[in-house]
Amino acid sequence: METWRHPVGVLFIPAHVIPFLKNPKVPAVVAVHDLGFEFLPWHQNPIQRFYLSKIIEKLRSQLATHIIAVSQATKKDLVGKLGVPEEKITVVYEGVDRGKFKVQSSKFKVEEIKKKYKIEGDYILFVGTVQPRKNLVRLIKAFSQIIRDNSRSNSYKFVNLQLVIVGKRGWSADEIYQTPGQLGIADKVKFLDYVSDNDLPALYAGAACFCLPSLKEGFGLPVLEAMACGTPVVISNTSSLPEVGGDAAIYVNPYDVDSIADGLGQVLSIDKVGYKCLVEKGLKQAQKFSWEECAKETVGVFEEVVNRNP
Repeated sequence: METWRHPVGVLFIPAHVIPFLKNPKVPAVVAVHDLGFEFLPWHQNPIQRFYLSKIIEKLRSQLATHIIAVSQATKKDLVGKLGVPEEKITVVYEGVDRGKFKVQSSKFKVEEIKKKYKIEGDYILFVGTVQPRKNLVRLIKAFSQIIRDNSRSNSYKFVNLQLVIVGKRGWSADEIYQTPGQLGIADKVKFLDYVSDNDLPALYAGAACFCLPSLKEGFGLPVLEAMACGTPVVISNTSSLPEVGGDAAIYVNPYDVDSIADGLGQVLSIDKVGYKCLVEKGLKQAQKFSWEECAKETVGVFEEVVNRNP
């Protein structure tokens, strides 16, 4: 009701929800981060499915004056899945805070953080909510392959390898937490739950590589964070992730455990020159995405909407 009492030039909704009772004279810009719930509904709990279906109905009813999509993949989904006109959508990429996520100047800091979280040796890192959409069961199975296959592990430059999973527990996560024990590698997989932003850059920087094998991503911010910290990334070849990773990532088929294992093995067995090249490509790629540019382009959308709706 606030838009009736105090009308504004434009109403910005940064996360899907458009008020049904807003003043129709106030133009609304809504940001859509992904449509994973449309493509992977079985990976959402019933309440989320109901909630998100209502959101889609709001989008379909044209309550939004304009839509900001965080990637070309999300824009394509909006057009193809929901029939939203292309001219109603502007792609504005998210950014990475390079003041926080950066190459660590002190190895002591990295070792200190590893000690804090009881990480010994080298590790592959995942960051994100622990839920089926992130494809962690296949990641764990791929990790099991690479540490058990002598023909692979003998060629790796990293020792005492672990898989470190950072993120809060999401819906339907039981299978994910049970998989390491079922594979006999529970001592090699660490679930750290939530990690503070103060510790996360050092965790990224200390990793042998970062892996995000998601089935669906609207953007993939942790990929940029890892790259900005000087860590090579292994990511899915689907949805928005190729937009984020560019030519600086190793791509895998997220539905194929062998493909994920091969991608991880490629990074783990690469020589120093090749590894340095991946790091440098990642740093260069991360520089293409900034919150300053995101803000500038978002304001540009506001101005265009206001000018069209004086």
